[in-house]
Amino acid sequence: MVLMSINAFCSDKPIDYIGVKGPFQFNDTNFYLAWSNTQSDYFFFQEYIPKNETLEKYNQMMLIQMTVKDYPLENFLAQFLKMLDKRKESDKVCNYNIISSPDKSEYIVRIQLSRLRRQYHPISSSSEK
Repeated sequence: MVLMSINAFCSDKPIDYIGVKGPFQFNDTNFYLAWSNTQSDYFFFQEYIPKNETLEKYNQMMLIQMTVKDYPLENFLAQFLKMLDKRKESDKVCNYNIISSPDKSEYIVRIQLSRLRRQYHPISSSSEK
């Protein structure tokens, strides 16, 4: 399962945890791995930006979030959207748009945020209930 969104942040030299080192092309723009993080052995984040941009100042960013744990995609997506809805309470710019594959096996979540927040929390299996 992979969720993608446009988002932002900063870090040291990134590690390719998910086998998408880049660059890859999206809408005629090449994106390069600029930041990565994992807070468990099953939940990963990787951020990509165009070559001449930085994590501190950019026009486009691609974030790939991936879990390798057996966790229903619908539950993962619901928790992710719940997190964004909560952020809307304090972020007037926060907005998102969901695009899904025809069979609903993959989703792209396009996100707009007003400022940086570097606190990722993996979605735990206890939220399935």
